Amino acid sequence: MIYKIIILRYISILIIMIIQLMKMYNKEYRLISIISIISILSIMNWPQSIKEINIYIINLIIGYEINLSYNYIGIYMSLILDILIWISILYERYYIKNNNTYNIIIYYIINNIFFSSNDIITISLIYEFQTIPLLLIINNSYNKINIYNKKGIGISNILLILYSIISGLLLYNSMYNIYLLNHTSNISHNINILNYSYNHILINYILINILISGSMKLSIFPFHIWLGKVHVEAPTIGSILLAGISLKTGFYLHYLFIYLYQYIYINYLIYFIYILFIGIIINNINIFYQIDTKRWIALYSIIHMNLYYIIMLILLISNNNNLYYIIFINILIYGMIGHSLISGGLFLIIGYIYDITNNKNLYLINNNIISSYIYFILLLLLLANSSFPLFVLFIFELLAFTSLSIFNILLSIFLLILSCSNLLSSLYIYYKYFYTHYYSPIITFTSFDFILIILAIPILIIIILMGFNLLLPIHFLI
Repeated sequence: MIYKIIILRYISILIIMIIQLMKMYNKEYRLISIISIISILSIMNWPQSIKEINIYIINLIIGYEINLSYNYIGIYMSLILDILIWISILYERYYIKNNNTYNIIIYYIINNIFFSSNDIITISLIYEFQTIPLLLIINNSYNKINIYNKKGIGISNILLILYSIISGLLLYNSMYNIYLLNHTSNISHNINILNYSYNHILINYILINILISGSMKLSIFPFHIWLGKVHVEAPTIGSILLAGISLKTGFYLHYLFIYLYQYIYINYLIYFIYILFIGIIINNINIFYQIDTKRWIALYSIIHMNLYYIIMLILLISNNNNLYYIIFINILIYGMIGHSLISGGLFLIIGYIYDITNNKNLYLINNNIISSYIYFILLLLLLANSSFPLFVLFIFELLAFTSLSIFNILLSIFLLILSCSNLLSSLYIYYKYFYTHYYSPIITFTSFDFILIILAIPILIIIILMGFNLLLPIHFLI
């Protein structure tokens, strides 16, 4: 059954491409919804053990046998990819109309292969190949009138390409050394072999390269400079896909090798933790001085990623028994899934406000805008992003800080205070939206408000259900 579902999923993607070429826009939404239904069915029917599958058609076309297998995070990231792609295409078709549908579907295919791949060659190629449709989406936004007259426009392309090249080279170097060491391209087999390897110097070199490569994709301090600039210049759908999917590919890369990080020298991990501490303090201070809404949400993502990895690395070096570490990794998956939806929803609302007002300045966008429903959804997403009770990130941080307090209660309290600053920042930004009285013209929202609310409601429902531990129970991951 599972083989039929996976093959049907990829066939439906090809059908969408054919319909795009034939300009049959009136039927593409039905097929995209079919893909989402297939994703849900695949999760409901997936066995507990990880099974490897080989798509014969793909192997025949490219002349290479790709090892494909879904793990738990791959399954749910594929489902989130379906949701965010559906939202992006509807937003693109009904409102923006920048002809980005081809790029969105190409991005969809690339990431589906990435989250199902168990092959070091495929992972190395697909890891940075997803940058190409993102660049095309960003470049299409430059077609707006007079956008080139703004200072600094175009730097995001340079930063995105530069960081992608460096990250991709580090990953390729690591995968190449793994292949030379073990003579197999299967990631699962390679991890099993590396667990019993005595070449600790080479393993440290490989794992540090993978750690830095994934950190660049996750925009962890000090590799975070590119993210804010790219979000500022990217259109709404570009920001949704970048925050919801592209950043999580870095975590997925770490997840594949995360149980090998115990072999990295402890001194290296301690230095990395110090760097993350500096980054989270600097960005927590910087977030209160931001007037650009999209850069502000990007800083939110950077703070969350730094916080998550500080806790993960501290548990790794503080625990001789891997039980707490294994449990926390599964909790971290839960938090990453929730963060993908929350950040995607925030960029959807903030991006829509920018598309309406053509302004991202907090001092100019305030209570003169008439749409109480949009701002109520924004408030809920801000609370969810701040780990407020009844939302998904509250469960994650509650369990994470509880696990950390077993080893160091003072450090747990300090990180909890830093996390609470996110809530203060959210309330501060919301105050700027509603209670400032700077001059700006009254802007009435369009009839697209109703469609936007329909797009945002599924995200809110999912993060609330996950907050009650109903939609994706944590014990299912462990």
